Amino acid sequence: MVVHFVPLRPFTDFQSMKPIGSEKGYATSPDPATENYVWMRLRQFTDIPSQGKALFSGTTSERNALHREFQNYVRQGQTYWNAGMHTDGSSSALLFYYGALNLAKAELLTSHPAEILKPKIAHGLIHKHTSSHSIKGDYLEVSKGVFPLLYEKRTGMKIPPGTRIPITNLLSLIPEIGFKVREIGRRRPPSGYGYHAIANDKLSAWTLVAIQERILMDEDESLLRLLKSGYQPVALKNWTEWRRIFALSERFSSHNIRVFQSKSIHSRTSPAGTKFPDKVGAGHQFMKLLASHVSEPINNLADFVLTHTLYKSKPLIIPLGLARYAAIFYLSSLVRYKPAALDRVHEGEQAWLMDSVTNDVPLNLLVGSLMGIQRAPLYFESSGYRT
Repeated sequence: MVVHFVPLRPFTDFQSMKPIGSEKGYATSPDPATENYVWMRLRQFTDIPSQGKALFSGTTSERNALHREFQNYVRQGQTYWNAGMHTDGSSSALLFYYGALNLAKAELLTSHPAEILKPKIAHGLIHKHTSSHSIKGDYLEVSKGVFPLLYEKRTGMKIPPGTRIPITNLLSLIPEIGFKVREIGRRRPPSGYGYHAIANDKLSAWTLVAIQERILMDEDESLLRLLKSGYQPVALKNWTEWRRIFALSERFSSHNIRVFQSKSIHSRTSPAGTKFPDKVGAGHQFMKLLASHVSEPINNLADFVLTHTLYKSKPLIIPLGLARYAAIFYLSSLVRYKPAALDRVHEGEQAWLMDSVTNDVPLNLLVGSLMGIQRAPLYFESSGYRT
């Protein structure tokens, strides 16, 4: 692969910061993400009526009624979740899924209350499996119900009924199980971590991003084509300077990372006619281009996670929060209807992988539910920032 590098645009100042995805910006926490922490944050919306009712629109009586439903979905979700925490192995997926399902319904009360308040609503996913014990031919099919509503609420786009989600493609996207997926055969490029900064001179501002090289190897991937439409790779000549720009420790290696600078620059003009850098406009630039591929790094010391499309040949994107949700649904279905696929003696590799799903995925899934309910990204800076 030939990469054409461009010179670094000269700058007088810089700031390492998260990319800004909406007018609401983002929230940060000095504490690490833990189950107890997330449930305490969720209790802000159940136990403090003013905060919980602010999630809803309508008359006072309508908001009161929706908040009561919300409280009970969260309460029930936590009950299932706590049971999952005390259940060993892949069998816990059934409990974690029902916990996530109840939180999804609580979240959807803020956007699709009429659908959630119907007497019955389906899961929105159907497990399609082969007669083999192997999971490699299995897939999920989108149907009417919770999942497509949650997809629409979080992405602003619809996912059509009948859409197929191949299981090995889906699992390949989830970074916390990346090593385990590689052991049984990866179908899609891995998700990868990145770092974001704003640079400026006296007149304009622009963004710089550093991204793990391993997710950028295939020039034909739509993610890379989209990135290159707005950014150009910059040669790494002084790694000490790059560490400083992205607030990285000296222990951070320069190997296997690529730095990009935005093609466009942002300026503003004061009422007096003076031109100056538009750092706010620059801060939105990365997310305006790539928001559908971007997720929060949660407990990883990075600024974002980039995720490829579900298929190489199709533009379908499953954001990480929804990929985790679908993966837990799938495993809960295996537990119910295809337990022989989880036999540790005869299906050791995939049983090991599925045990890692219930060990590594639930916390990040839970954090995703919190962010969906509060409608703002949440970044954990428990190390007191990186440097």
